[in-house]
Amino acid sequence: MKTIVAGLALVAGLIAFAESSAATVDSGTAHKEIEALVKSFQASISAKEGDRLETLFLPEGSNWWSVLDDATYAAVKLKRPDASRAVPGDLHKFAAFIKTTTHVPREDFNNVRIQTDGMVGTVYFDYAFFLDNKQTNHGVETWQLVRTDAGWRISALLYSEIHDKAN
Repeated sequence: MKTIVAGLALVAGLIAFAESSAATVDSGTAHKEIEALVKSFQASISAKEGDRLETLFLPEGSNWWSVLDDATYAAVKLKRPDASRAVPGDLHKFAAFIKTTTHVPREDFNNVRIQTDGMVGTVYFDYAFFLDNKQTNHGVETWQLVRTDAGWRISALLYSEIHDKAN
């Protein structure tokens, strides 16, 4: 009988712990915080604040990749036969470009979809990138996110890169 009571107490304790842990994860709040991260990313580009843009990523271990569409890839292969369709990016180079470009940069997001359990999340959206109001490329972009003590940070960024005219 003592074993049954102890077992029931253990189960009750685990249920209470699970419920209290779940209660600390407010996905509605997390969703709003992630929306703010998305807006901050866009604002950093438009304001040419490369340093601010870098703070939106994990300080170490972040990944950044673009994948070229067929036409762009074919054009690049003509110039560089050893080129790869999947191209590693560099947050720091992009942030430096945003900070120093003489053009007016802008990135528009549409159909933004956010999923989160309050601790990790994903953002998936259609994007178009502009310099001086001229679209340079577009595609879809996805981010992997983690909630840190300092707030939500991007741990990985992956996007398709479609050009109207291959460079």
